[in-house]
Amino acid sequence: MAGAESRTNVCVYVLTKSSISTIVDLLEESISWASYQESMASDGFTGFNFASANYLNTSSAPLTYYWRKHNPTIIYSSVVDVPERAARHRNFNDFAVDVTHDDLPQWIFVTPNIENDAHDTNIDFAGQFLQYWLFPLLEDPRFNGPDILILLTFDENGSSSINNNIFSLLLGNAVLKRLHGTTDSTYYTNYSSLNTV
Repeated sequence: MAGAESRTNVCVYVLTKSSISTIVDLLEESISWASYQESMASDGFTGFNFASANYLNTSSAPLTYYWRKHNPTIIYSSVVDVPERAARHRNFNDFAVDVTHDDLPQWIFVTPNIENDAHDTNIDFAGQFLQYWLFPLLEDPRFNGPDILILLTFDENGSSSINNNIFSLLLGNAVLKRLHGTTDSTYYTNYSSLNTV
């Protein structure tokens, strides 16, 4: 990533240079895309983080639920500086609207807030979120058609003393029946998921 840049009303943060090709450039050649971010302030928000009322403890101070570091495509200058691209970063509430209207893009990046993604809670808390949000979608034909592949993954293992091996799970009707319930010990990186596009 390139050096830090300062934005109005935003902490200093790192952006890639506009001249560097990104996944967004690749997607826009032929694939519609969007990023849905839970607890993000508004569609197209480019800020470092966003705090809102603490729904876990209403007597506590507001909690920072949204962190841009979990929204990877908004760190690209070629996205932030192009209003049409920035607008594809949408508040998570828009996801349900788009499912209802059968208006989801082909490639979607969803990030739960810092509590629902188990970052500041635990896997049981994240599991409750998945039961509420993802499980019903797996039964919904508007969302889970024959070509749908869902990559459910975590970004860290919670330890700085061991190698960062993380759990990922493939879901959806694009997973071949013969592969259901199997484990793959192949070494993958974030870039490996691009092969699914």
